Amino acid sequence: MDAPFEIHPGVVLPIGSYQWHRFRAEANTATKRRWVIDAAYWWGGFYNGTRKQIGLGLTLKPNAHLSVALRADRNDITLREGRFHTQVLTARADYNFTPNLSWQNLQQYDNESRLLSIQSRLRWILKPGNDLFVVINRGWVKNFDDVFDPAFDRAIAKLQYTFQF
Repeated sequence: MDAPFEIHPGVVLPIGSYQWHRFRAEANTATKRRWVIDAAYWWGGFYNGTRKQIGLGLTLKPNAHLSVALRADRNDITLREGRFHTQVLTARADYNFTPNLSWQNLQQYDNESRLLSIQSRLRWILKPGNDLFVVINRGWVKNFDDVFDPAFDRAIAKLQYTFQF
């Protein structure tokens, strides 16, 4: 790093070169089942210290069109400059109307940024190589009174079209 980096309030990493290795163990039930459970544990170095991460997820697929998932991840980080933890909570709801039309929704909250965000994306494959995407993003920041204040609203549409000549 060419400049000091505040990775967490009050925890500043100094200028320097960093390398580390991480390891992972995980267990999952079969992804073709109606209920899918997954658990993972990562451990190893992180800048000038260590990072341990645990993740747990549950997915329900009641039919061929719908998938609903919940996931929680926690990182425990110990550095020379201080200790802290982060948590990310994720919810997904995806629906495939047809092989060419799908709607994906992602909601996330993390304790570090205190940001709750939602992304909703509609994808229509007009024909292979030609896609229309419509994406809506909304976000709220949790203030110190534990109230979520609006932070951003964004929408975008993208048409990808392939011309053959």
